Amino acid sequence: MAITISDVARKAEVSKSTVSKVLNNNPSISAATKEKINAVIKELNYTPNLKAVRFAKGVSKNIIFLSNMNANIAYSDPHMFDIMCGVYHELSSLNYSMNVEGLTGMAFPGERAINSIRSRSADGLIIHGSAATQEICNLLIKENIPHIIIGHPVFRDDLCWIDTDHRGAGIHAASHICTCGYKNPVFIAGRQGDTISDMRLDGFRQGMLNRGIHFKNTNIIYTDNGMDSTYEMLKKSLQNCKFDIAVCENSTIAFETVRALKKLKMSISDDISLLTFDSHPFSEIIEPRPTVIELNMLELGAQAGRMMIQKLTNPSVLIQSYTSIPMLLQGETTRSTII
Repeated sequence: MAITISDVARKAEVSKSTVSKVLNNNPSISAATKEKINAVIKELNYTPNLKAVRFAKGVSKNIIFLSNMNANIAYSDPHMFDIMCGVYHELSSLNYSMNVEGLTGMAFPGERAINSIRSRSADGLIIHGSAATQEICNLLIKENIPHIIIGHPVFRDDLCWIDTDHRGAGIHAASHICTCGYKNPVFIAGRQGDTISDMRLDGFRQGMLNRGIHFKNTNIIYTDNGMDSTYEMLKKSLQNCKFDIAVCENSTIAFETVRALKKLKMSISDDISLLTFDSHPFSEIIEPRPTVIELNMLELGAQAGRMMIQKLTNPSVLIQSYTSIPMLLQGETTRSTII
């Protein structure tokens, strides 16, 4: 039978509350009493129930990561797991645990996560953008729930969030291709209305404008992000192209662009150069090795974890920040110097 706090109190001839105060380093207990109780704890090999101790303090040292966990999410949103790992490593380094919750099988999306906060079995929520519904966002504010949303939500302006600078990544892409001397780029985007794709395209337009170049709508190809349909669309669009570089909004699109160009017997770099955003999931298997505008999603997750603890420490702080500066990873599919 497991040793309980009552066993320790009985052996030490003190009350349970006194043992509890010693466990929580309460300064009101004398040094002699602390020494006596700690000796009994060691003798009985007593391990405190951390959940019970934390519950008594009104904290759980547990954070919930709320996300869309549908089938194939690893393919449709591969960055989610890098973000989740970043959150986990940061929280665990601060002695917090992390539970992962999905949206399905509940009366309303996020029901279990919200109820965990209400019952004090979790201290706060880190919410992936895929799970940030208007209903959940409204509950966060109504019930004053400590939270960090990963991705800039559009529902209201009083939420705490962090996001990667997708627009800045687009500007960085435009700066690189102009520096390399490319004159006629095509931007191969995701589906129209996709938030990340739209921000990267908007940044790319601005980056070209910063260089005195008006980027035309006719130089944009929209895809639906599906692999087969993207391939067929690109094959048709690129066969008579006069573009000198394809800027792909993500590495899935880049993979299909390379496949289409090879089918058209066009050489990457010789006939058309290529730049893509994001290393994962496909840029590492594309040949030749592509030039990439990379955003560090692992660090984004770690920053979300740090900001969550900051929010718990100072509940009144409003966190709204773009983070994760884009980096150029020079590959073999663009020039690296001015021509």
